[in-house]
Amino acid sequence: MSCVLIPVGLSRYAFISGVGHTAAGSTPSTTAGTSLEILGYTGPAESSIWTLNCHSLEITAQWTNVDGTSPAIDSFVYDSSISSLNIVGDVDKFQKKYPDDGAVAVKFIFIPVAA
Repeated sequence: MSCVLIPVGLSRYAFISGVGHTAAGSTPSTTAGTSLEILGYTGPAESSIWTLNCHSLEITAQWTNVDGTSPAIDSFVYDSSISSLNIVGDVDKFQKKYPDDGAVAVKFIFIPVAA
């Protein structure tokens, strides 16, 4: 995969995995490397995508497309068919395109550890 565009309303997605550093807001890097390379995935990667809402403690992501646009990220899904977490532009479209994957929408919530 040479480019990743995640527009709202389509089933496209990006894997969540270990990755080398990329600057916040930068377009995907083809040289950052990912922990998925051992599986043959050599697509683009981003690392500085995370935001913590200090009131709700929800962790969200903001992907930047190769054309520099930053689509609204609908959610994350857990794809049980390959045990992966993915960023998706549209959960419903993703689930319809991959109905046998058992993908479910998930949220990331920060849970502080008491001192």
